[in-house]
Amino acid sequence: MKRCVIVGGADINNYEYIKTRITENDYVVFCDSGLKHMKALGVAPSLIVGDFDSYNNPNLDVETIVLPCEKDDTDTVYAVKEASKRGFDEFLLIGVIGARLDHTLGNVSILLYLESLSKKGVIIDDYSEMEIVSKETAFIDY
Repeated sequence: MKRCVIVGGADINNYEYIKTRITENDYVVFCDSGLKHMKALGVAPSLIVGDFDSYNNPNLDVETIVLPCEKDDTDTVYAVKEASKRGFDEFLLIGVIGARLDHTLGNVSILLYLESLSKKGVIIDDYSEMEIVSKETAFIDY
């Protein structure tokens, strides 16, 4: 199964680095304002998810799930749950760590959610890489 890349709306400053982590085989889900990164990342969406409260629905010829503004999950959490239902076991989340502490903490907790489902999740940003280390041996390459 291919990997699912979830693109959130937090700032990305080093697009060149982030682009090296995305492959042509990835299934890419853009979440609401994460669409602002589409051109700079140079990837087309496989799926778009959002309530479009922070970005206009681009009405592309791509499957789009429009969510209500009032809901229990963020657009990003919904996207992860939807991709998980579709059979993805490996996730890369980008544009999910930023100025909004509530969204940042919620997005980091997605890693715990994925771990509880025995799925692999990694968050990367311009400066760091995060993943849950629990059952497997981990190595830090420096």
